[in-house]
Amino acid sequence: MGIEDIIKPLATKCRKSNLNIDKLFKTYDKDGNMRLSPDELRDALFKECKIKMIDDEVKVIKDYFFNKFKSN
Repeated sequence: MGIEDIIKPLATKCRKSNLNIDKLFKTYDKDGNMRLSPDELRDALFKECKIKMIDDEVKVIKDYFFNKFKSN
C-alpha cells in the first residue's frame, strides 16, 4: 500500500463531504502546532466525514510525511 492508494480516495471522500480543511485544523489540532498528528487526523476524519482509517493507512501517511519533512 502506497501513499497514493490512500491520499487519492481520501481526498475524493473529503470533497464529497465538503470538508473544510481550515476548520479541521482549527478544531482538531490539539497542541496548536499547525499540524495534525496521525491520531488527530484519524479522529478528525472520522468525526467530520465518518471516514475510518485503519492503522496501516495511518502508518503509511505518517511515514510519508516523516520522510518528506523529517518531522512527525
